[in-house]
Amino acid sequence: MENEMNQKGNNMVRFYDGKTNHLIPTSELASDMILIERKGSNEEPAWAHKSLFKGNNKFLHPEFDEETRETIRMIQKDVAEVFYHTEKEWEDGFRRDEHPMKEIAAWVIIGETYQDAVTHEHYTNEQKRDLLKIIIKCSMSQDAEAIYHVVAPKSFTKELAVMLINRSIYRRKLLIEEARKGRHGASE
Repeated sequence: MENEMNQKGNNMVRFYDGKTNHLIPTSELASDMILIERKGSNEEPAWAHKSLFKGNNKFLHPEFDEETRETIRMIQKDVAEVFYHTEKEWEDGFRRDEHPMKEIAAWVIIGETYQDAVTHEHYTNEQKRDLLKIIIKCSMSQDAEAIYHVVAPKSFTKELAVMLINRSIYRRKLLIEEARKGRHGASE
């Protein structure tokens, strides 16, 4: 999703208000927004307030096999210091997701990206929470300015936050490419 510019030179992003998509300045994005793709719509993804979407309380999928549970335990371990949920809470959340394996794969990358960052740098607990928020939003968008405005990290300067966003986007691309090669490496 490319940023568009308005007449004043401000970056603009698509925003869904519950009825239609329209453009808003990137600076108006808020921390409670997520990037969505509407089913049956040919429109580009748009940012929207989370409150528009009620959580699904019904399980859409049966309990996972042991291999999938092991992956969930790895995710849990990777982000537990700032985003703690029990193994059951993680599994229940994924079972409510329309595409749980895709969501689990996204969280594997989030966890690995987070662990890579905190292993190589020292961060305060507040910085770790902001860092994880950045990495989560990078799994939804590759628009560094939009991510900065949505996360609005208070523990980093804007310059450092944008650098971490760009690093997270790059790291995510590398991990996705590694996963693709791992799956297809035998035939290449």
